[in-house]
Amino acid sequence: MSKKGIIQNALIIVLGLAIISMSIGYAAYDKGTVIKGNSQSFEKANWDVHLEQPVRTVNSTILDENIIKAPVVNKSGTEVSFSLNMTPGSVYEFTVDVNNAGTFDSMLSNYEFTAYQEGIPVIFLEPKEASGSYITYEVIDFLENEILNKGEISTKRVRVLASDKVLENNTNFNYDFKLNVTYVQKN
Repeated sequence: MSKKGIIQNALIIVLGLAIISMSIGYAAYDKGTVIKGNSQSFEKANWDVHLEQPVRTVNSTILDENIIKAPVVNKSGTEVSFSLNMTPGSVYEFTVDVNNAGTFDSMLSNYEFTAYQEGIPVIFLEPKEASGSYITYEVIDFLENEILNKGEISTKRVRVLASDKVLENNTNFNYDFKLNVTYVQKN
């Protein structure tokens, strides 16, 4: 064998041993790490702030036959919708829970309450009184930038009131309502 062939063989053997050593070293480092003392487990991070369990309160004066659609939470848990046949002086109030079942603290970004009459949105002026309508509403306990820590549940109230004023030849009126609530991660 020539001198050149011996050097090539030796070089191949050395490179092969280097690759095998690095592989064994990496495997030992990757699989053989032992942590002694206290350790923390980390839970999987998830965002889960949602509305749930809308329940009519005793303050409601609207009878069951005037509830066209009881409050229901949508699949994403961000909206409550309901429909009512309101008469002058009637009140409908319900509570809804905001549940932070996620792993992050949250903060109320905003809410939007919309009423529809025959599919047309009713414009609300401040303080939450419908323009050209006899409906007012209150979304109670929803405070801007309110903090809801992970694991907490907070109960909120929504109240819709029909004015005592009677429209000429119209003592009943149907409304569809939607309450959209947006929470964001606490800063």
